[in-house]
Amino acid sequence: MPPDHPLAAKSVVVAQDLADQIYISYSDIPEKGHEYDSFLKPAQVTYRKMLKVELTEAIVELVIGGFGISILSKWAVSPYLRSGALVAAKISRNGLFVDWHAVVRKSEPGDSPAWRMAQALKQWCESDQQAFDLDVPLSTAVSA
Repeated sequence: MPPDHPLAAKSVVVAQDLADQIYISYSDIPEKGHEYDSFLKPAQVTYRKMLKVELTEAIVELVIGGFGISILSKWAVSPYLRSGALVAAKISRNGLFVDWHAVVRKSEPGDSPAWRMAQALKQWCESDQQAFDLDVPLSTAVSA
């Protein structure tokens, strides 16, 4: 959210805080395991209005401009947080997490593009554990 937003002083935002907000999201379809399913639905809360914007940079610019708020991955907005253009609050006391998975066939050669991509994503996530709020290293389940 922008630094002058009424919720900006909160370190933790609860679902009820979003009831009177304009919410900007990638999708207007509630996806299993994402913010609506994991955060809003259990609290029986919906936002005042929803804007569907399918590009992270556009969401960020709309939020900076004060057109609404969004729930985005910390790593995706970390440059804006560092610059002060945006401020962040934890989503609920425990946070909101979305699991990512990379699945590669066992028959896939170890030097294939799919394996290299899975390894690159793992290394990228491990390289900035602060941005991902990781307390423990990522799973090393990537194997042949």
